[in-house]
Amino acid sequence: MKTSHRVQSTELGQAIRAQNGTYYRVWAISLLAGLLALTPTLYMLQVYDRVVNSRSLVTLQMLLLLVLGIYVVMEVLHWARAEMIRQAAEQVDADLNERLFDAVFMAHLHKLKVNGNQIFADLRTLREFFVSPVVFAVLESPITPCWAHWSSWC
Repeated sequence: MKTSHRVQSTELGQAIRAQNGTYYRVWAISLLAGLLALTPTLYMLQVYDRVVNSRSLVTLQMLLLLVLGIYVVMEVLHWARAEMIRQAAEQVDADLNERLFDAVFMAHLHKLKVNGNQIFADLRTLREFFVSPVVFAVLESPITPCWAHWSSWC
């Protein structure tokens, strides 16, 4: 006889999984921003290879403009990533907020001892966790081996 081990899906899990598309886009943006973070190393390599040898001020100016443009793109990517994560966290909060309110209300109607303030504080903590620097560091962690490998080349 075959037994199936089906995992019960919780409402929290469903609310988080509903945002999977956003999480994949945020991860892709983080990967691209992480690759652009190699800009200072590449800039210095180009300065030593091209500018020092040729003493060309125009080359240095063009490299500087390129790097400044890349920094602007990186900041826009970081801003977009933060906004996407914030909106996903707020959507998870909105998906769960009404259900939690109803559950707390019903518990109070049945005279059960429930700390509604703590429940909503926990939901707020979850929402704030999604936009914390820890999450952004985890999102950027896949590119870290590339940085380590790249710096060993230089």
